[in-house]
Amino acid sequence: MLIVGVDAGGTKTEAVLLGDGGVVSFAYAGPSNPASVGLEVACNNIREAVEGLGAGRPNAVGLGVAGLVDERLADSLGRCLGLGDAVFVEDVEAAHVSAFLFGDGVVGVLGTGGSFLGVKGSAKVRVGGWGHLLGDEGGTYYLGREALRRALREAEGLDSPGYLAEDVFKYYGARGTNFCTRYIRRRTLGEG
Repeated sequence: MLIVGVDAGGTKTEAVLLGDGGVVSFAYAGPSNPASVGLEVACNNIREAVEGLGAGRPNAVGLGVAGLVDERLADSLGRCLGLGDAVFVEDVEAAHVSAFLFGDGVVGVLGTGGSFLGVKGSAKVRVGGWGHLLGDEGGTYYLGREALRRALREAEGLDSPGYLAEDVFKYYGARGTNFCTRYIRRRTLGEG
């Protein structure tokens, strides 16, 4: 019996192959959060990581995928990997099981995005996981964006002055908002 676990993140994909004796191998690929890179790129990077394990066809693949997860994603990834319905997709639920072994507790997943799951007996409460455009407060994308927004508001005089704008401008080597705005757009959005 060969089981593959995949952490499909916004910055990288990590795969682990589990056999009867435990961990067999690890493999890595590029980002595979479908909300960030699109379903096709996500599938390709997940396939690359799974194939990098060198095990041939696994019996099942469990995917921890950040962001909005539903049965269509599992179906698409099942077709992409050639495994049909032997693909299970979840993120915060996988983290919860890993931490509490099907018991009670609260777990938070904070990376590119953010979501929480609390379980007590048969009750489950899930919060967040709506993707970087709609929420994910506490995730790294959200925190970075908010820091840049607040620094620019400070620099433009819309918020009380503080050290944030000064630190951000210093980091980017900027001397004012026009230079900083152009530099940030070029660096983060790929604009000329």
